[in-house]
Amino acid sequence: MKNLRWLVVVLTFSVAACGGQQGSSAPPAATPGAPAGAPGLTQQPYSNLAQLMRAIPFNSANIIFDTQTHDPGEKPKEGGGDSSAATSRFASIYTGWPLVEQSALAISETANLMMIPGRLCENGKPVPLDREDFRKAIVGLAEAGKAAYKAAQSKNQEQMIEVSNTVTEACLVCHEIYRDKPDNADRCVADAGK
Repeated sequence: MKNLRWLVVVLTFSVAACGGQQGSSAPPAATPGAPAGAPGLTQQPYSNLAQLMRAIPFNSANIIFDTQTHDPGEKPKEGGGDSSAATSRFASIYTGWPLVEQSALAISETANLMMIPGRLCENGKPVPLDREDFRKAIVGLAEAGKAAYKAAQSKNQEQMIEVSNTVTEACLVCHEIYRDKPDNADRCVADAGK
């Protein structure tokens, strides 16, 4: 009973926060002429790049990758089933394919957050927004999220297996150049000649 009350509270706040729209599977469209930010809130980074990546796309990508071996549309087994599956962790709030869709959208939204000027890397160096290859990698991340969203909408596990590779490749484009360094001090700095 306590869990049911908690779920009702969470859903009430979720519906209120989302303007009461339910059942829409399309991402919200931008409103032309809308103000750039809420009063009293400026667009600024609140985390370094590593914290952002660990908070949003790491979790979201793992939910997408999980669909390669766990069908999000499958009914949970009696007794809770495989609680180690990423798609099972939040099953009491958002379940199955909607969770995968939301994870795909979060990956695309991360691209927007990465473009906020002033964000630093974990080592204190500025995120290389001035580099064309980095900006192209961010676009690739947004596109991978959009492809994953479309695949999740199909509710087809085979399409999710294919799009998982797209997400992996989008991450690797940036990681190979900017993240995977023997010394953390060199992160966010492209190798010479790249």
